[in-house]
Amino acid sequence: MRADALLFIGILVFIFIVWVAMGGTAHPISFSGPVTPRATGISSTTNSFGLRSYGSGGTVSNQQVQSDLNKAQQGVVDLQETYVESQRFGTPSVYKGLVTIHHSVGPLMSEDPDTEYLTISVSSRAPEAGIDVSGWTVEGEAESKSFSIPEGVNLPHLGDVNQDEPVVLAPGQTAIITVGDSPVGMSFRENMCTGYFDQFQDFSPPIQHLCPSPMTDFNRFYLGDPKKLDACRAYIQSAHSCTVPLDAPGGLGSDCNQFMDQYLNYNGCVDAHLGDKGFWGNEWRLYVGRDNDFFTKDHDTVKLLDTSGNTVDLLTY
Repeated sequence: MRADALLFIGILVFIFIVWVAMGGTAHPISFSGPVTPRATGISSTTNSFGLRSYGSGGTVSNQQVQSDLNKAQQGVVDLQETYVESQRFGTPSVYKGLVTIHHSVGPLMSEDPDTEYLTISVSSRAPEAGIDVSGWTVEGEAESKSFSIPEGVNLPHLGDVNQDEPVVLAPGQTAIITVGDSPVGMSFRENMCTGYFDQFQDFSPPIQHLCPSPMTDFNRFYLGDPKKLDACRAYIQSAHSCTVPLDAPGGLGSDCNQFMDQYLNYNGCVDAHLGDKGFWGNEWRLYVGRDNDFFTKDHDTVKLLDTSGNTVDLLTY
């Protein structure tokens, strides 16, 4: 109803603009009946709408008059397009402009639900406490499909039962929402150590490798047998970040093996670096768990709806 009213008002404004452009109250015809045209010139002044107001006394070409009418007509076209967009958008959410869908449609066209994903991000203008997006709805209008954004694990531990909790995105954070299943069986927030996850699993898009280098941890934590120090150091220097060593040679000594078992894996990395500056990442990986793809391949209108069903953002492709 509000959009209809705006369109009606816009049309009235158009009529008023045309009337003002043709002279408004300054034109004699505004207060008199039909008269016989006289061969007098027409003068113009610019009104508050940016159009010329025409009266008697000078000369103005028909092209100038037509140009102003074209501007007024374009204004109505713009109002009509705005009306259609507002109808398609629906009722705006209080989070409109604070949470947005990334305009990258390539991942939406995958036929594999495990590689089909949508990315949303939170503006730096959002409240410091963040925005809880769990339970929000992603809706594809072409086939009338929808799914809810799941909860996730803020600090996962491998081999443990992890508790899901609401996903609260802080200013500047993003969430990659994958239609299919999680390679590690859960939705989670990335951190300094989650790069270990993709040694044995594939992520789409690739997960970030933020892990401390093995040599950094060696210098910080190793207290092993000095007699084996050189051999252990030489091997650790050749090891890759975010990778559990699987090809360690013999003769490194029990202290060296114990160091690798304790620190060069995901859980050990978390235990050692949880309090470090920069431990927490700014990206969540959320998994819906659908068996089939969700988005259409040719075109669709994708809506992000809050828990009240109001539109946060819209992407048309």
